[in-house]
Amino acid sequence: MELPYTLTQDFTLLVLFGEKTTAIWERKLDWIAQNGGMVLINTHPDYMDFGGSGCGPGLFPGSLYEGFLKKLASKYEGRYWHALPKGMAEFALENKNILRLRPTALNVPSYRAVSLHRDEFTAASCLIDCSSG
Repeated sequence: MELPYTLTQDFTLLVLFGEKTTAIWERKLDWIAQNGGMVLINTHPDYMDFGGSGCGPGLFPGSLYEGFLKKLASKYEGRYWHALPKGMAEFALENKNILRLRPTALNVPSYRAVSLHRDEFTAASCLIDCSSG
């Protein structure tokens, strides 16, 4: 299953664009919530400074990301599903008959499945024939 990320990646927003707050994420989150959409953000802990040692080149304070998550959890408490990739893959497989699938180049419906293995997420592509059973 392939899901589009709907918020600007952390490195792009906070390092390349030099934003000092998560206000852009917060405004987009509110818009997506008002329109019944899905929020998906791609973050990279290797660019986050969790030590508070003052950010070096290519880093941003991890507290920005933490603060964004706390605001999201507080403002939308009880109104969202905080799904891990494994849960999303399981949901898609359990509901494949009602999900709209896009044909792949092979003209076969495709999911990008994600599994949890030894506390790490590993992605694996798998093709599922949705026409059977």
